Order: sequence, then structure tokens, then C-alpha cells
Amino acid sequence: MLVLHISTSDIEGGAARASFRLNQALNNNKKLDIKSSMRVLNMRSDDKTVFTSKSKIEKYKSKMKNIASIKIQRLQKSTNNILHSSSIFSSSILHEINNSKADIIHLHWIQGEMLSIEDIGKINKKIIWTFHDAWPFCGSEHYPNGLEDKRYVEGYFKNNRNSLHSGIDLDKRAWERKRKYWKRKNMIVCPSQWLKSCVKSSKLMSKWPVYLIPHALPLNIYKPMSREFSREIFNLPKDKILILFGALNATSDKRKGWSLLTKALEKISHEYSSYEAVVFGSSAPVEPLKIGMPINYVGRIYDDQTLALLYSAADVMVVPSYMESFGQTASEAQSCGLPVVAFDSTGLKDIVLHKKTGYLAKPYYWEDIYKGIKWVVLNDDIQNIRKKSRLRSEELWSPDLVSGQYYDLYKKLLS
Repeated sequence: MLVLHISTSDIEGGAARASFRLNQALNNNKKLDIKSSMRVLNMRSDDKTVFTSKSKIEKYKSKMKNIASIKIQRLQKSTNNILHSSSIFSSSILHEINNSKADIIHLHWIQGEMLSIEDIGKINKKIIWTFHDAWPFCGSEHYPNGLEDKRYVEGYFKNNRNSLHSGIDLDKRAWERKRKYWKRKNMIVCPSQWLKSCVKSSKLMSKWPVYLIPHALPLNIYKPMSREFSREIFNLPKDKILILFGALNATSDKRKGWSLLTKALEKISHEYSSYEAVVFGSSAPVEPLKIGMPINYVGRIYDDQTLALLYSAADVMVVPSYMESFGQTASEAQSCGLPVVAFDSTGLKDIVLHKKTGYLAKPYYWEDIYKGIKWVVLNDDIQNIRKKSRLRSEELWSPDLVSGQYYDLYKKLLS
């Protein structure tokens, strides 16, 4: 069985990492009769099963299309600050896909003008599509404009557009193009119950077949390691309680909830002098943020080994996101035996077990995030919580388990 994964990137960003890990898991599982490869737009790894175009002209065209798409997107004025993609420009990758020897095309996160909406509808191979956000069933937005935004449920019409939005309604135009060109009801995989429920309630894809499979984790890398050694590697204080937070563009992406966490950290700083924050995914700002406690910025981390060390250095991980399709930083942290504090909403509900592997706070109250941090750090049973966190990762996210679930789905599609 030949499977070709299509993803904008291989390791840059959470969706890319999830796709890359699945590709590896499928190839490493010797029980499966499968050969998996990955076609990306932006290649950052040196994995032999991952490939991209070597043509400088193609790379230049791709870059220009993305720049043009971003400019076009500015014609829409929206209060939804999360990424938008109209996927307008056709790509030569469609020709590659349709002329490949692959039995199955496995789509992942394919924005950045990798494939247009029309291109996706013209793929002539059998398709499975893993959703990494809400873009496929929304308009041009990658997540709804808050949990109360039900435009993707009702359909995109002039009379249900947010009154604060102006300019060209590119969300509506993208949704109408999807409805026009996506006639085939392909298999969908969602990594969380929340995202699956969103698909089933959507106007566009409620009749499409949807399956639930979580993202795989390389458990041989994401595992508990020496806290003292890990802190030494990052030059972090060994006598402090470290609160970890991070994601791609961690402090600038409003969806990740940094502004809520800072309020909780500020309150903690008034009560204790032994706490410090650690942030990955963002560099230190020009103007230091004054919250009463030191913030250690470690910048972007591109490899799993280094990230696993950072998880092992911390006392608690906080993932205060407003919306997550899954929440890989939470699963990665737990795999390293690090308890997680998050809101009891969206995909994170599938990852954290309340008061067993962490704490699920009331959405979206920073005061309860503050309580959750204290519950973890001051817990007398913390070692047992750490053990349960690791055990949960072994039970749900092991590469062999997840690749086996996908293999069964591939066989179902081919039959």
C-alpha cells in the first residue's frame, strides 16, 4: 500500500509535526504492509521519505502566490484575528498528486497556497483528510470567531455576517467555493471529539464520514528525564518552581491565551517569590513584560529531543488556549510526566484528565488557571500524577497504536 501525505510543512508548526510523526510511525511499524511518503511545500527536515520541489522557479512562484493571497485577504476586515486562507491559486502539485503511484492521498494542513480549493476538488485519487483546525468546514478562517460563532453551522450568508466585519466577505466566498467544488464526500479524521462534533454540525460536511484518531507521539523521545540535567542545559534556575508555556508564536497568537496566563502569573507573584515562567516559541520582547516574576524566553525549538528536555525541566505546563483542535504541547508534556493545566474546552478535554493528569479550568477564567497551577505544584501526590500522565500517553498516543488505527482506515477506504 502506497500512501502520500500532503502537508505545507514537515516540522514547522503543530500540524506539520503531527503529519510528520504519522508518516514516520507508518514507516516504522513493521507489522504494516505500507510505504508512506510526504510531499511538502516547505521542507525543514532531512527525512528521506519527505520531499519537495527542487525547482527554484516553482519555489519563487509559490512564495509570490502566498504574498498575493495575504494581500487579497486584507480586503476583508474581521474581528477574528486567527489566520485566514482563501486558497485561490492553482498549483502544479495537483498534477503531481494525480500522476503519482500512491493508492491513497492523505491530506493534512495544506494552506500557504499549496493547493487551491478548486485543486482539492480535482484530486482523482482516494482521499483521507486529517483536520488540524476548522478551515476545511469553515470559510477562509481557520477557527470560528469564538465558540458562539455558528456561521459554519448555518451557512455563510449576508444576514449572519458579524456586524463589526467589513470589506469583501472572503469567508463567505471561500465557503461557497468549497460547496461548489467539493462534491465527493471524502473520509475525514479528527484528532479530538470537539473537532469531530464541529464537523458533524457543519453545513458543509455534516454528511461526510468522520473518524476519531488522536495524533501520534514518539514516546521514545518524549519521556521523563532528569530535571536537574534539563535545567542545566537551558540554564534555568534549579531552586525555582518553573511554569512552562509555549507554542508557535506563543505570545503573539491570541488564540493561545498568553494574556490570560499573565494575569494568573501576576497573582502568583504577589504570593510567592519562588516561581518563574518559561516561554518557548517566542523571543523576549523589546519591552520586558512586568508581571512580578522573571520570564525565561528560550525562543523557537525545532527538534523533539530539545523540546522533551524542556518539558522535563518544568514543574507544570499551562495550555490556556481558547481553541485547540487537539493540543500537542499538552500531550507532549504529559508524555514527559509533566502535569498540564488547561481550560475544560475544545480538544484539550480529550488530553487532560481533571485532577488526575492535570487540571481543567473553567473556560475562560484566568482565576481558575491560577488555582490549577497551585493545585499541581502544591499537590502531595505529584509523583503519582506524573506517573499517570506518562501512562496516559502510552495508552493513547503511541506510534504503533495510532499508525495501526490509520492502517485499518486505509484498508477500509481501499475496499
